[in-house]
Amino acid sequence: MRILICSSDNNSSSGAFLCMVKLAVHLKEFGHEVRVTVPYEGDGTKLLIENKLDWQLVKSHDWVMPKGFLKIKSKIKPILRFYLKRSSDLEAATKAIKEFKPDVVHINTSWCYAFGCAAENLGIPVVWQIQELLEEGLKMCFINKEYAKKALAKAAYVVPISKTVHEKYQSLGLTNLQTIFDGLDIKYYRGSYHEIFSNDNLVFLLIGRVQKNKGQAEICDWLGRCVNERILTEDFQIRIVGFCAEKEKQIIEEIAEKHKIQDNIIFVGALNDVRPEYEIADIQVVNSTYEAFGRVTVEGLLSGLCVMASNKAGSAEIIEDGKNGFLYAQNSYEDFSRVLKNILNNKSKIANMLKAVPETMANKFSSERNAREFERLYQSCMKR
Repeated sequence: MRILICSSDNNSSSGAFLCMVKLAVHLKEFGHEVRVTVPYEGDGTKLLIENKLDWQLVKSHDWVMPKGFLKIKSKIKPILRFYLKRSSDLEAATKAIKEFKPDVVHINTSWCYAFGCAAENLGIPVVWQIQELLEEGLKMCFINKEYAKKALAKAAYVVPISKTVHEKYQSLGLTNLQTIFDGLDIKYYRGSYHEIFSNDNLVFLLIGRVQKNKGQAEICDWLGRCVNERILTEDFQIRIVGFCAEKEKQIIEEIAEKHKIQDNIIFVGALNDVRPEYEIADIQVVNSTYEAFGRVTVEGLLSGLCVMASNKAGSAEIIEDGKNGFLYAQNSYEDFSRVLKNILNNKSKIANMLKAVPETMANKFSSERNAREFERLYQSCMKR
Protein backbone atom coordinates (compact mmCIF):
# COMPACT_ATOMS: atom_id res chain seq x y z
CA MET A 1 0.00 0.00 0.00
CA ARG A 2 0.94 3.61 -0.50
CA ILE A 3 0.17 5.47 2.72
CA LEU A 4 0.29 9.24 3.17
CA ILE A 5 0.55 10.28 6.83
CA CYS A 6 -0.18 13.96 7.48
CA SER A 7 1.11 15.56 10.65
CA SER A 8 -0.51 18.55 12.33
CA ASP A 9 2.85 19.74 13.73
CA ASN A 10 6.59 19.44 13.28
CA ASN A 11 7.80 19.19 16.85
CA SER A 12 10.26 16.56 18.09
CA SER A 13 8.90 16.78 21.66
CA SER A 14 5.24 16.39 20.67
CA GLY A 15 3.74 13.08 21.77
CA ALA A 16 1.54 12.94 18.67
CA PHE A 17 4.53 13.54 16.40
CA LEU A 18 6.64 10.88 18.13
CA CYS A 19 3.84 8.32 17.80
CA MET A 20 3.42 9.23 14.14
CA VAL A 21 7.14 8.76 13.41
CA LYS A 22 7.14 5.31 15.03
CA LEU A 23 3.99 4.35 13.10
CA ALA A 24 5.61 5.39 9.81
CA VAL A 25 8.78 3.42 10.63
CA HIS A 26 6.82 0.23 11.37
CA LEU A 27 4.64 0.57 8.27
CA LYS A 28 7.79 0.92 6.19
CA GLU A 29 9.22 -2.20 7.88
CA PHE A 30 5.99 -4.03 7.00
CA GLY A 31 6.72 -3.32 3.32
CA HIS A 32 4.44 -0.35 2.66
CA GLU A 33 5.44 2.82 0.82
CA VAL A 34 5.03 5.69 3.28
CA ARG A 35 5.31 9.45 2.95
CA VAL A 36 4.92 11.96 5.80
CA THR A 37 3.85 15.56 5.30
CA VAL A 38 4.54 18.37 7.79
CA PRO A 39 2.71 21.74 7.77
CA TYR A 40 5.64 24.01 8.64
CA GLU A 41 9.38 24.00 9.28
CA GLY A 42 10.39 22.62 12.67
CA ASP A 43 12.77 20.33 14.55
CA GLY A 44 10.58 17.26 14.02
CA THR A 45 12.04 16.80 10.54
CA LYS A 46 15.35 15.68 12.07
CA LEU A 47 13.52 12.61 13.41
CA LEU A 48 12.11 11.91 9.95
CA ILE A 49 15.61 12.16 8.47
CA GLU A 50 17.19 10.03 11.23
CA ASN A 51 14.59 7.31 10.57
CA LYS A 52 15.12 7.55 6.79
CA LEU A 53 11.48 8.41 6.12
CA ASP A 54 10.21 10.01 2.93
CA TRP A 55 8.78 13.39 3.92
CA GLN A 56 7.47 16.57 2.35
CA LEU A 57 6.82 20.08 3.61
CA VAL A 58 3.35 21.24 2.53
CA LYS A 59 2.46 24.47 4.27
CA SER A 60 -1.04 24.46 5.72
CA HIS A 61 -2.98 25.81 8.68
CA ASP A 62 -5.25 24.42 11.40
CA TRP A 63 -8.99 24.77 12.01
CA VAL A 64 -9.03 25.42 15.76
CA MET A 65 -9.16 28.45 18.04
CA PRO A 66 -9.08 29.17 21.80
CA LYS A 67 -12.27 28.25 23.61
CA GLY A 68 -14.26 30.78 25.65
CA PHE A 69 -16.03 34.08 25.14
CA LEU A 70 -13.37 36.06 27.00
CA LYS A 71 -10.71 35.02 24.49
CA ILE A 72 -12.36 36.85 21.60
CA LYS A 73 -9.17 38.77 20.71
CA SER A 74 -7.11 35.61 20.40
CA LYS A 75 -9.81 34.06 18.20
CA ILE A 76 -9.78 36.73 15.50
CA LYS A 77 -6.45 35.76 13.93
CA PRO A 78 -7.12 31.99 13.59
CA ILE A 79 -10.66 32.62 12.31
CA LEU A 80 -9.45 35.01 9.61
CA ARG A 81 -6.58 32.69 8.71
CA PHE A 82 -8.89 29.68 8.40
CA TYR A 83 -11.35 31.36 6.04
CA LEU A 84 -8.74 33.28 4.05
CA LYS A 85 -6.32 30.36 3.68
CA ARG A 86 -8.73 27.42 3.40
CA SER A 87 -8.86 27.48 -0.41
CA SER A 88 -5.06 27.62 -0.83
CA ASP A 89 -4.54 24.99 1.90
CA LEU A 90 -6.90 22.57 0.14
CA GLU A 91 -5.25 23.30 -3.19
CA ALA A 92 -1.75 22.58 -1.82
CA ALA A 93 -2.95 19.37 -0.15
CA THR A 94 -4.74 18.22 -3.30
CA LYS A 95 -1.59 18.77 -5.37
CA ALA A 96 0.55 16.77 -2.91
CA ILE A 97 -1.97 13.92 -2.83
CA LYS A 98 -2.15 13.72 -6.62
CA GLU A 99 1.66 13.62 -6.82
CA PHE A 100 2.03 10.75 -4.33
CA LYS A 101 -1.12 8.85 -5.37
CA PRO A 102 -1.78 7.20 -1.96
CA ASP A 103 -4.20 4.36 -1.34
CA VAL A 104 -4.99 5.77 2.11
CA VAL A 105 -4.50 9.15 3.77
CA HIS A 106 -3.88 9.15 7.53
CA ILE A 107 -4.39 12.40 9.49
CA ASN A 108 -2.56 12.21 12.82
CA THR A 109 -4.67 14.60 14.99
CA SER A 110 -7.94 16.55 15.03
CA TRP A 111 -5.92 19.79 14.89
CA CYS A 112 -5.51 19.92 11.09
CA TYR A 113 -7.92 19.45 8.21
CA ALA A 114 -6.49 20.24 4.75
CA PHE A 115 -5.29 16.77 3.71
CA GLY A 116 -8.34 15.07 5.17
CA CYS A 117 -10.79 17.27 3.30
CA ALA A 118 -8.74 17.20 0.10
CA ALA A 119 -8.53 13.38 0.12
CA GLU A 120 -12.27 13.10 0.72
CA ASN A 121 -12.91 15.39 -2.26
CA LEU A 122 -10.70 13.08 -4.36
CA GLY A 123 -12.50 9.94 -3.16
CA ILE A 124 -9.46 8.56 -1.31
CA PRO A 125 -10.11 6.77 2.03
CA VAL A 126 -9.19 8.82 5.09
CA VAL A 127 -8.22 7.48 8.50
CA TRP A 128 -8.53 10.39 10.94
CA GLN A 129 -6.67 9.73 14.19
CA ILE A 130 -7.78 11.77 17.24
CA GLN A 131 -4.99 12.15 19.80
CA GLU A 132 -6.32 14.93 22.01
CA LEU A 133 -9.32 16.30 23.86
CA LEU A 134 -9.49 19.72 22.23
CA GLU A 135 -11.93 21.39 24.58
CA GLU A 136 -11.33 19.66 27.91
CA GLY A 137 -7.56 19.19 27.71
CA LEU A 138 -6.34 21.99 25.46
CA LYS A 139 -9.09 24.61 25.91
CA MET A 140 -9.47 24.81 22.12
CA CYS A 141 -12.41 24.23 19.78
CA PHE A 142 -13.16 23.93 16.07
CA ILE A 143 -13.57 27.26 14.29
CA ASN A 144 -16.48 25.86 12.30
CA LYS A 145 -17.84 22.88 14.22
CA GLU A 146 -20.36 21.81 11.59
CA TYR A 147 -17.72 21.86 8.85
CA ALA A 148 -15.45 19.76 11.08
CA LYS A 149 -18.20 17.26 11.94
CA LYS A 150 -19.08 16.79 8.26
CA ALA A 151 -15.42 16.23 7.35
CA LEU A 152 -14.92 13.70 10.15
CA ALA A 153 -18.17 11.93 9.25
CA LYS A 154 -16.91 11.45 5.66
CA ALA A 155 -13.72 9.70 6.81
CA ALA A 156 -13.53 5.93 6.38
CA TYR A 157 -12.59 5.75 10.07
CA VAL A 158 -12.19 8.21 12.91
CA VAL A 159 -9.70 6.66 15.32
CA PRO A 160 -9.73 7.82 18.97
CA ILE A 161 -6.66 6.81 21.00
CA SER A 162 -8.63 6.00 24.16
CA LYS A 163 -12.11 5.20 25.42
CA THR A 164 -12.37 8.74 26.79
CA VAL A 165 -11.76 10.26 23.35
CA HIS A 166 -14.11 7.69 21.79
CA GLU A 167 -16.95 8.77 24.09
CA LYS A 168 -16.28 12.43 23.31
CA TYR A 169 -16.59 11.95 19.54
CA GLN A 170 -19.45 9.52 19.84
CA SER A 171 -21.35 12.36 21.52
CA LEU A 172 -20.91 14.35 18.28
CA GLY A 173 -22.97 11.71 16.47
CA LEU A 174 -20.07 10.03 14.62
CA THR A 175 -20.67 6.38 13.75
CA ASN A 176 -17.35 5.64 12.00
CA LEU A 177 -15.30 5.32 15.20
CA GLN A 178 -12.64 2.65 15.77
CA THR A 179 -10.50 2.99 18.91
CA ILE A 180 -6.80 2.13 18.70
CA PHE A 181 -4.66 2.78 21.75
CA ASP A 182 -1.48 4.75 21.15
CA GLY A 183 1.79 2.85 20.95
CA LEU A 184 5.25 3.57 22.34
CA ASP A 185 8.75 2.40 21.49
CA ILE A 186 9.09 -0.29 24.15
CA LYS A 187 12.85 -0.80 23.64
CA TYR A 188 13.42 2.91 24.23
CA TYR A 189 12.06 2.78 27.78
CA ARG A 190 13.18 -0.69 28.84
CA GLY A 191 16.65 0.64 29.63
CA SER A 192 15.14 3.02 32.18
CA TYR A 193 13.90 0.20 34.41
CA HIS A 194 15.44 0.20 37.90
CA GLU A 195 14.64 -0.73 41.46
CA ILE A 196 12.59 2.07 43.00
CA PHE A 197 12.85 3.23 46.63
CA SER A 198 16.41 1.89 46.78
CA ASN A 199 18.09 5.20 47.69
CA ASP A 200 17.80 7.43 50.73
CA ASN A 201 16.74 10.35 48.51
CA LEU A 202 13.14 10.03 47.25
CA VAL A 203 12.69 11.41 43.72
CA PHE A 204 9.34 12.70 42.44
CA LEU A 205 9.08 13.19 38.67
CA LEU A 206 6.77 15.63 36.88
CA ILE A 207 7.02 15.43 33.08
CA GLY A 208 5.42 17.73 30.54
CA ARG A 209 5.21 21.40 29.60
CA VAL A 210 4.56 23.35 32.79
CA GLN A 211 1.06 24.82 32.62
CA LYS A 212 -2.07 25.02 34.71
CA ASN A 213 -3.89 22.06 33.16
CA LYS A 214 -0.84 19.82 33.79
CA GLY A 215 -0.98 20.68 37.49
CA GLN A 216 2.73 20.86 38.38
CA ALA A 217 2.28 23.90 40.65
CA GLU A 218 -0.55 22.14 42.50
CA ILE A 219 1.62 19.08 43.13
CA CYS A 220 4.48 21.23 44.48
CA ASP A 221 2.00 22.88 46.85
CA TRP A 222 0.61 19.52 47.95
CA LEU A 223 4.06 18.02 48.56
CA GLY A 224 4.95 21.12 50.57
CA ARG A 225 1.85 20.57 52.69
CA CYS A 226 2.82 16.93 53.12
CA VAL A 227 6.17 18.10 54.52
CA ASN A 228 4.46 20.49 56.92
CA GLU A 229 2.13 17.71 58.10
CA ARG A 230 5.09 15.31 58.39
CA ILE A 231 3.60 12.85 55.91
CA LEU A 232 6.77 13.35 53.85
CA THR A 233 9.74 13.29 56.23
CA GLU A 234 12.66 11.95 54.21
CA ASP A 235 15.03 13.75 51.85
CA PHE A 236 13.36 14.24 48.49
CA GLN A 237 13.57 15.97 45.12
CA ILE A 238 10.82 17.22 42.83
CA ARG A 239 12.22 17.10 39.31
CA ILE A 240 10.19 19.17 36.83
CA VAL A 241 10.98 18.10 33.26
CA GLY A 242 9.59 20.18 30.40
CA PHE A 243 9.49 23.70 29.10
CA CYS A 244 8.63 26.18 31.83
CA ALA A 245 7.81 29.83 31.08
CA GLU A 246 9.13 32.40 33.53
CA LYS A 247 5.62 33.17 34.81
CA GLU A 248 4.95 29.51 35.69
CA LYS A 249 8.38 29.15 37.25
CA GLN A 250 7.74 32.16 39.46
CA ILE A 251 4.45 30.65 40.68
CA ILE A 252 6.19 27.42 41.67
CA GLU A 253 9.08 29.27 43.31
CA GLU A 254 6.62 31.26 45.44
CA ILE A 255 4.93 28.00 46.50
CA ALA A 256 8.34 26.50 47.34
CA GLU A 257 9.27 29.53 49.44
CA LYS A 258 5.97 29.35 51.32
CA HIS A 259 6.62 25.72 52.29
CA LYS A 260 10.41 26.15 52.61
CA ILE A 261 11.16 23.49 49.99
CA GLN A 262 13.17 25.70 47.59
CA ASP A 263 16.15 23.32 47.67
CA ASN A 264 13.95 20.31 46.88
CA ILE A 265 12.65 21.55 43.51
CA ILE A 266 14.77 21.19 40.39
CA PHE A 267 13.74 22.69 37.04
CA VAL A 268 15.34 20.33 34.54
CA GLY A 269 13.87 22.00 31.46
CA ALA A 270 12.87 20.41 28.15
CA LEU A 271 14.79 17.27 27.15
CA ASN A 272 15.02 15.40 23.87
CA ASP A 273 15.82 12.22 25.79
CA VAL A 274 13.85 11.77 29.05
CA ARG A 275 15.23 8.32 29.88
CA PRO A 276 17.88 9.58 32.33
CA GLU A 277 15.08 11.14 34.40
CA TYR A 278 13.06 7.92 34.47
CA GLU A 279 16.22 6.06 35.51
CA ILE A 280 16.57 7.99 38.79
CA ALA A 281 12.93 8.59 39.77
CA ASP A 282 10.82 6.70 42.28
CA ILE A 283 7.36 8.27 42.03
CA GLN A 284 5.90 9.86 38.91
CA VAL A 285 2.91 12.15 39.42
CA VAL A 286 0.54 12.79 36.49
CA ASN A 287 -1.79 15.56 37.61
CA SER A 288 -3.31 16.59 34.28
CA THR A 289 -6.87 17.85 34.16
CA TYR A 290 -7.59 15.72 31.08
CA GLU A 291 -5.18 13.30 29.42
CA ALA A 292 -6.54 12.07 26.10
CA PHE A 293 -4.36 8.97 26.32
CA GLY A 294 -1.76 9.23 29.07
CA ARG A 295 1.55 8.79 27.24
CA VAL A 296 3.68 9.87 30.21
CA THR A 297 1.65 7.53 32.43
CA VAL A 298 2.59 4.58 30.21
CA GLU A 299 6.21 5.79 30.03
CA GLY A 300 6.41 5.79 33.82
CA LEU A 301 4.88 2.31 34.10
CA LEU A 302 7.24 0.96 31.42
CA SER A 303 10.16 2.38 33.40
CA GLY A 304 9.00 0.61 36.56
CA LEU A 305 8.06 3.75 38.49
CA CYS A 306 5.35 4.07 41.10
CA VAL A 307 2.85 6.21 39.18
CA MET A 308 0.28 8.39 40.94
CA ALA A 309 -2.31 9.97 38.65
CA SER A 310 -5.52 11.94 38.93
CA ASN A 311 -8.58 9.78 38.34
CA LYS A 312 -9.68 11.43 35.08
CA ALA A 313 -9.63 10.54 31.38
CA GLY A 314 -6.74 8.60 29.82
CA SER A 315 -4.65 7.89 32.92
CA ALA A 316 -7.68 6.41 34.69
CA GLU A 317 -8.06 3.92 31.82
CA ILE A 318 -4.43 2.82 32.09
CA ILE A 319 -3.99 2.57 35.85
CA GLU A 320 -5.71 -0.15 37.84
CA ASP A 321 -5.72 1.46 41.25
CA GLY A 322 -3.59 -0.45 43.73
CA LYS A 323 -2.45 -2.99 41.11
CA ASN A 324 -0.17 -1.26 38.60
CA GLY A 325 -0.28 2.26 40.04
CA PHE A 326 -2.38 4.58 42.15
CA LEU A 327 -5.23 7.00 41.46
CA TYR A 328 -6.34 9.94 43.58
CA ALA A 329 -9.37 12.20 43.28
CA GLN A 330 -8.64 15.15 41.03
CA ASN A 331 -8.17 18.49 42.84
CA SER A 332 -8.23 16.77 46.23
CA TYR A 333 -5.20 17.27 48.47
CA GLU A 334 -6.80 15.06 51.10
CA ASP A 335 -6.99 12.10 48.73
CA PHE A 336 -3.55 12.76 47.26
CA SER A 337 -1.96 12.86 50.70
CA ARG A 338 -3.83 9.69 51.71
CA VAL A 339 -2.47 7.82 48.68
CA LEU A 340 1.06 9.15 49.16
CA LYS A 341 1.04 8.19 52.85
CA ASN A 342 0.04 4.64 51.90
CA ILE A 343 2.88 4.44 49.37
CA LEU A 344 5.51 5.75 51.78
CA ASN A 345 4.39 3.34 54.51
CA ASN A 346 4.55 0.33 52.16
CA LYS A 347 7.50 1.01 49.89
CA SER A 348 8.98 -2.50 49.85
CA LYS A 349 5.62 -4.15 49.23
CA ILE A 350 4.74 -1.71 46.44
CA ALA A 351 8.16 -1.95 44.77
CA ASN A 352 7.76 -5.74 44.64
CA MET A 353 4.18 -5.44 43.32
CA LEU A 354 5.25 -3.17 40.45
CA LYS A 355 8.07 -5.39 39.13
CA ALA A 356 5.77 -7.19 36.67
CA VAL A 357 4.12 -3.99 35.38
CA PRO A 358 6.64 -3.02 32.65
CA GLU A 359 6.16 -6.32 30.80
CA THR A 360 2.37 -6.04 31.01
CA MET A 361 2.51 -2.49 29.63
CA ALA A 362 4.90 -3.58 26.88
CA ASN A 363 2.45 -6.18 25.62
CA LYS A 364 -0.47 -3.76 25.64
CA PHE A 365 1.04 -0.50 24.41
CA SER A 366 3.81 -1.37 21.97
CA SER A 367 4.18 0.76 18.85
CA GLU A 368 4.35 -2.39 16.69
CA ARG A 369 0.95 -3.53 17.99
CA ASN A 370 -0.38 -0.06 17.21
CA ALA A 371 1.00 -0.16 13.67
CA ARG A 372 -0.46 -3.62 12.97
CA GLU A 373 -3.90 -2.41 14.02
CA PHE A 374 -3.65 0.58 11.70
CA GLU A 375 -2.44 -1.70 8.89
CA ARG A 376 -5.60 -3.82 9.28
CA LEU A 377 -7.70 -0.65 9.23
CA TYR A 378 -6.07 0.50 5.98
CA GLN A 379 -6.75 -2.90 4.44
CA SER A 380 -10.37 -2.61 5.49
CA CYS A 381 -10.51 0.78 3.75
CA MET A 382 -9.18 -0.78 0.56
CA LYS A 383 -11.78 -3.55 0.64
CA ARG A 384 -14.58 -1.05 1.14
